[in-house]
Amino acid sequence: VANRKKSPQKGSQSVKWSSTRHTGVRYWESETRKHRSHPDKCYVIRYKNQGRSFSETIGWQSGGITPEYCSNLRGQITSNIKTGQSFHSLQEKRNLDAAKRTAEKSKAVTLIQAFEDFKSTRTLKATTLREYDRSINTAFTDWQSRRVIDISRDAVSKRHQKLK
Repeated sequence: VANRKKSPQKGSQSVKWSSTRHTGVRYWESETRKHRSHPDKCYVIRYKNQGRSFSETIGWQSGGITPEYCSNLRGQITSNIKTGQSFHSLQEKRNLDAAKRTAEKSKAVTLIQAFEDFKSTRTLKATTLREYDRSINTAFTDWQSRRVIDISRDAVSKRHQKLK
C-alpha cells in the first residue's frame, strides 16, 4: 500500500511511496530525474527513537545508493539507539564524520603552517612580524616541515637550552 505525502519535488502535489523488501526502507520515483532511462529513485529510511518516528532521506539511486545500503544504515542507527552508543541519526553521523576529518587535518599540520595561521589571525606590528620570521627561519629551519604533534616537550626544552 503506497502512502501519499506532500512531495519534495516542486510543482507536484503528492508523491507515491513504494516499499522495498527491507524493513524501514522506502522510495519515491522522480518525475523529472532519470537514471538508466527509468525514473530515478530517492531512498528514505524510517525508524523510531524515544517513541518518535523519524524519516531521513539517504539519497538517489543514480548516486549509488541501494536499498541494501539504506537497510544497513538503518540497522546501525537503530542498534546505536538501543545501545546508546555512537550516532542516533544521519545528521549525527555526518557531524561525527566531519569531526574525524578535521581531526585528521589538524594532526597533519606542520610547524610552518601553524606559524602562518598564527600570523594571519593576529594583528602584529611590522617589527614583531620581522622578529618572528627571523626566529622561524634561523632557529627552526629543521622543524618547519615537522608535524606539530611530533614536536615533544623534551625536544622544545632541548632546543631552548641550545638557543640560550
